[in-house]
Amino acid sequence: MDTRFESFEALGFTDGVLPSECPSRIVLNHVTSTWGVLVLVALARSDLRWGELRRTVQGISEKMLAQTLRTLEKDGFVLRTAQPTVPPRVDYSLTTRGRQVTEHLLPLMGWIADNADDILSGAPPAPAAPLGFDTGHGSVSGDYREGNEDSLYASAWSAFVADGVGGHAAGEIASATVAIRLASMLDATEGRVPGEERLRELVAIANSDLALRVRMDPALSGMATTLVGVFSDGERIAVAHTGDSRAYRLRDGVLAQITEDDSLVRELLATGAIGEGDVASHPLRSVVTHVLGGDAEDAAALHVASEPARRGDRWLLTSDGLTDYVPILDVTETLAAAATPQEAADALVALALLHQARDNISVVVADVVELAEAPVYRPTFGGSAASDPASARTL
Repeated sequence: MDTRFESFEALGFTDGVLPSECPSRIVLNHVTSTWGVLVLVALARSDLRWGELRRTVQGISEKMLAQTLRTLEKDGFVLRTAQPTVPPRVDYSLTTRGRQVTEHLLPLMGWIADNADDILSGAPPAPAAPLGFDTGHGSVSGDYREGNEDSLYASAWSAFVADGVGGHAAGEIASATVAIRLASMLDATEGRVPGEERLRELVAIANSDLALRVRMDPALSGMATTLVGVFSDGERIAVAHTGDSRAYRLRDGVLAQITEDDSLVRELLATGAIGEGDVASHPLRSVVTHVLGGDAEDAAALHVASEPARRGDRWLLTSDGLTDYVPILDVTETLAAAATPQEAADALVALALLHQARDNISVVVADVVELAEAPVYRPTFGGSAASDPASARTL
C-alpha cells in the first residue's frame, strides 16, 4: 500500500516545515487525544447517552468526559440532543463531519489493536518487504522507420532500454545482442543485481559480445547501442546508462531527469559554445559521445548511480524517439495520469506517434512496489530483442 501523499502542503507543510501556528494542530489535538479518539469510536457504533458513554469508554472521569464532549461538539464532530422526556435525557451522536473523521480513525485503531501486544512487549518490527518493480512497456518502429533498432527488457527487479545507434551498421543487432546477453546473465538471479560492481561486470560482458559478433561477421563492424536501466537489490535502485537514452523518475507529481545524455550537444552546452535553447534544433543533436560498441573503454564509461528505493516512485526508461518529439510537460502529465505502468507505456507510445516521431519509440515504465513474496520470474522483451529466438527463454 502506498502511504505517501500527493501534496504534503495539504497536511500543513510550509516550505518543508510544520509551522507552530498551523490550525490543523488544534484540530489534531482534539481528535487524536486519547479520550477524543475513544469517544468518537464509541459513537461510531451507535448513539449513546452520558451514562452509556462512561460505561463504554472505561476509565474516563465525569470531568474529562464533559470536557471532551464539549470540545468535539464545538468542533462539529458530535451532536448533543436533549430529549423532551421525564426524567430529562441527552443523547450524543456523530455529525456528518464526525462520521467522516471516524472513517479515517477506525483503520488506525484497527492497526493499533493488531499490533499493540508486539509494540508494548518490545518485539522488533517485521522486516520491510523488498522493493522491486511493477512494469509496463512498449516498443514500435514508428511511422517513419521500416525496422526497429531498439530493444528492451523488464522484470520484477530490473529493466532496461537499448537503442541501436542510428547511422551505424546493424543497430538492431547491437541492441538485441546486449539486451539478450544481459538478460541471460540476469536469469541466474531472476533479475536481481547485488551491487554496482556486479552490474558493471554484466554490462562489460554484454559489451564484449558485440566485439565477438564483429569478429565472427566483419560486416557488423561499427554497430553500437545506448543503454539505460534500473536495477533493484530490494533496498536501493542502481541507474546505469550510456548514450542518450534516458531515465526519469516521477515522485510526488514531479518528473526529474536522472541521467544526463552522453551527446555532443551536451558537451557544447557545458563549454558554453551553445545555449540551452539551441539543443533541440542543433544539427548534431543526435551525435552521441559514449555507447556500447565492443571496446573495453565503452563499458568503462558506463555511468552508474544509486539511491534508496522509494515505494510509489514511477520510473521511465526511454529511447530518444519519445523525448526528442514530445514536450516533457506532456510526458509528465501522461505518466502521472495513468493508473498502471502498462497504461502509461501505451499512452506514451501513442503520444509519440501523435507527435509524428521520426524514430523508433521504446519505453519501460516501472513502478516501485513492495514484493512481499518472491515474484515469479517472467522477463519480457520488446523491440528487436523480442524478435530474436533467444528471448523466448526456452533455451
